[in-house]
Formats: sequence, structure tokens, C-alpha cells
Amino acid sequence: MRRYSVALNTNWTYQRSETAYRHRIGYSIVAIQILGILLFRYLPAVQPGDDRPVFNERIVDTTIELIEPTRQGRPIPAPPRPSMLPPQPSDVILEDEIIEIAEPKDPNEGEPQAPPSPPGIPVENPAQPASVVRIVEAITPEQIRSDNIRLEVAVRFLISEEGRVDDITIIRVRKQDRNGASFTDIPLGEYEIAEAIRRAAMQWRFRPARHQGIEVRSYSTHFFTLGS
Repeated sequence: MRRYSVALNTNWTYQRSETAYRHRIGYSIVAIQILGILLFRYLPAVQPGDDRPVFNERIVDTTIELIEPTRQGRPIPAPPRPSMLPPQPSDVILEDEIIEIAEPKDPNEGEPQAPPSPPGIPVENPAQPASVVRIVEAITPEQIRSDNIRLEVAVRFLISEEGRVDDITIIRVRKQDRNGASFTDIPLGEYEIAEAIRRAAMQWRFRPARHQGIEVRSYSTHFFTLGS
């Protein structure tokens, strides 16, 4: 009975050792196969005589896109260069509008006429008197402002053939009454107005007088008002 137990135990131990050995062999074979598959899939294949690595096409997927260059049509012309406008002056002198007036018909046309005046000599009564195209008002002196008075000044202009003022003469100064009903003549020197009147009058412009078909020098009388 004792011998049978020893033999049975020895046989079972042998079978157990053989089974474990077979398992180790099987595991080793499986591990070698897996390692071979990994090496085959992930290591680059090298051709003889070629140093450049060639990757397995199952792993590396390279997509090459052929880009066709686009052709443009006619070139778009460049925009025109902006034209440079000349700078405009910031200070503009506004003048009265010049209105052309038709020449009046000479009532003495067809009759013998006196010879024209020599050049440069003013004509007292031209067929077409000079007309104003620009007026510049005189600046009222402080003395007149403080006295709260009103003056009316008559000025005689000597006008050239071009319509400019060659000279002026103050021919009359009148002062308005307190009630404003009438004016009274006063001496020119009573108030210092000569310089203010002259400075403004010399800036007037006229359409020159015409006599016997030509432009002539002439006289023209106008009035300035100073004060309130």
C-alpha cells in the first residue's frame, strides 16, 4: 500500500512538470511571433545598395497633391494716379458781382461831334458814366462812436480808364441832428475822418466811363456813412 502511493505521487509530479514546460515553450513561440510581426510592420525595409530607408506602405500613407497653377486673365490695369490740385488760397477777397451793361445808344449819333479829349484828361460828362463794381465801407473812428453821432460824407472819385481810383476829394461833411430829422454841414477838420475815408475809397473799383466809343478818365461822386 505504501509503495503504490509513492509511485502515484511520482507519476503526477512528472506530468505536472511536463505540462509547465510545454506551456513555457508555447508562450516563447507566441512571443517570438509577436516580436517578428512588430519588427516587420514598423521597421523600414532596406534595399541592397540603397542607403535611403523605405517605409512600409501599410504604415506610412503619403498623399501627394498635384497643385495646378491657376492662370489669370488679362492683368488688371493700375488705377490712375490722382491729379494734384493746386492749393487754394485760404484768404479770398469777395467782390461784388460784375454785371455787364449794354452801352446806351448815343443820341447824337450821326451828327458832327467834337473831337475827343486828349488822353489822360478826365471827361466831365461822358456819354456812359462810370459805374461801381466794388464798394469798401470806411471804418468809423472811435471819437464818432463815443459821441454816438452819424456823419454823411460826400466824396468825389477820379477814375482811370481801367476803372481804378486815381484820387479822391472829400467835398462835403454833414452831421445828423439828434432827432434824426435833418443834417447840418460841418467843417472837415471837426472829426478825424479823412484818413479812414481815403483808405476805404482807394479800394473801390468801377467800370470805366465811355465816351465816343472809348474808355476815358472821369469823375464820380458817392457818399459814405459813419456812425450809428
